[in-house]
Amino acid sequence: MFDFHEKRKARTILYSKPLLLFLALIVIGMTYSVYGALEKERDTRTTRDQRATVLDELHIREHVLQQEIDRLNTEKGIESEIRSKFEVAKDGEEVIIIVEAPEEAEEDVVPEEEKGFWARLFDF
Repeated sequence: MFDFHEKRKARTILYSKPLLLFLALIVIGMTYSVYGALEKERDTRTTRDQRATVLDELHIREHVLQQEIDRLNTEKGIESEIRSKFEVAKDGEEVIIIVEAPEEAEEDVVPEEEKGFWARLFDF
């Protein structure tokens, strides 16, 4: 009989409202922590994807710059770069510079005012 009363007392304590409330608070706290970790994981995934995109762009830029360096390491590349930046020519060559005519200013043109219905009627 003693064993039966001990089991009953243990069940009474385990199923008491304060203990169940305490356990519910622990579950809610753990759920909140798991949700926070899930949010951090989502943010981390988004940041990782953005950084991966930036890294891909940087690899492309590195490739382009390496091609430019390789081009400039040749004699022809150096010559073409000097010609494009400083507009120079070799001995015996002539340089022609074409200058475009300046565009006319559109400030001189005054748009006509739009007339209302009655003003157009009286112009007849």
